[in-house]
Amino acid sequence: MLYIEEVRLDGTIIRYQAGRNKMLRGFKDLATTHLLTPRRLRDDFDANPELFCRNVREGTTRIKSRNYPSFMYPEDGYKKGRSDYGLCRGPFLIRCFRHIFTGKRNATVFACVGLKGGPRPVAELNKMSEVTPENIGYVAVLACFILNDQDAWQVDDNKFNSADFYNSLIHLFLNAEWRASTLKWWNEEVFGNNGSDSDDEDNGDNTYVRILAQRTAREAAIEERRRGEEMAQRALEDQICYASENSDEDRGDNGTSGKEDAWDHDSGAEDDSDKDMEELDYPEEGEEERDELDDLPEWF
Repeated sequence: MLYIEEVRLDGTIIRYQAGRNKMLRGFKDLATTHLLTPRRLRDDFDANPELFCRNVREGTTRIKSRNYPSFMYPEDGYKKGRSDYGLCRGPFLIRCFRHIFTGKRNATVFACVGLKGGPRPVAELNKMSEVTPENIGYVAVLACFILNDQDAWQVDDNKFNSADFYNSLIHLFLNAEWRASTLKWWNEEVFGNNGSDSDDEDNGDNTYVRILAQRTAREAAIEERRRGEEMAQRALEDQICYASENSDEDRGDNGTSGKEDAWDHDSGAEDDSDKDMEELDYPEEGEEERDELDDLPEWF
């Protein structure tokens, strides 16, 4: 257990003593107890480590899965008024993470992936360049098992349920601000970057997003032009239809007035003719015959 640091409490040095015997870990060894103790109960442990261990073993003090262990925090990075401050940034946790993903030789090396002469680490084999909440939760569960005294993997360790521990931890990452801050710290610690070059955090400033935006703009312009042409065509058709209807009405009005004018003209002519007929002097009966007889020769 090379990753467990010595701790000094009131002049007493606490160091790992269990060796390779896993059955002697957990709350039987002061060093592993120091890391497994919920951070909010650390004052009780620091006041009397031996008594605290005995109370846990006897069941007087119960360790539950949603009381996050001390190894999840830096030694001096815990605030009682804000329990998420420093959470998931403990040195033991980060060393376990590096051991699993970047190789044993890199466990205590800052931001280094792989060393020559050894097997390729998991992160390199899987082309892993960023840390995810699930990665952190997975390693945290394994760290609990490494520190406890179970000789074989079990989900439950008395009142501590590993599945509930994992799920509650992942749920905390739903907070966007805390998630961004925590993952940035992890990416710097493990891979030497803050994740700002990832596709998820580039604020849309890449060629792919620009192409999509430009295509959308072109399609919108084409659609707008098509709609404009359709509206213009409909307006033209409406004008033609309106003009045709007015033309039919005009022709109907002109035909009626022409007939009326002709009728009026004929009526007027008829009236004048009647007047002329009335003004003619017709000879009295027998007068015309006498005039004609007067013109005949006498011998007739």
